[in-house]
Amino acid sequence: MESLRESIEELEVKLKELETISSEDLSTLRSKLKELVVDSNQLDELKRLGLQLWNCGVQITNKDLASLEINVQVRHFACDCLSLAVASEGGQPDEETISILMNFFARTGKLWSDLKNHTMAETCYNTSMEVILFLTHSSFSLYIVGEQRP
Repeated sequence: MESLRESIEELEVKLKELETISSEDLSTLRSKLKELVVDSNQLDELKRLGLQLWNCGVQITNKDLASLEINVQVRHFACDCLSLAVASEGGQPDEETISILMNFFARTGKLWSDLKNHTMAETCYNTSMEVILFLTHSSFSLYIVGEQRP
């Protein structure tokens, strides 16, 4: 987790200094994410890192510091971090995180679609739909047992 956090912090520093984000930066992130073994005590940090990565993607767009392809990859990594955290939670993830994940995957799918990478776009859209179904099923279950949602 430490090495992933350091890579994200390096990316944030580059953004603050208005440096261009390269494919090398993404390779580093990719390798850190693949090596990651999540401990149940680190789930909140992994969610936070996912949100940080998403915000980096937003900054890349706003400051025009990378190509659209690099930007969408950063955002996809953010989705992967959040997905990994949710999947590692075991029980019922909080609704806010699920909602964020659904929106992030839908937006990332749109960016992949803009790049004409329809396979990746479809993957993101399908994942977003799975999250919607999860929320719908969760709401339905709560209604059946008579609990009201706030």
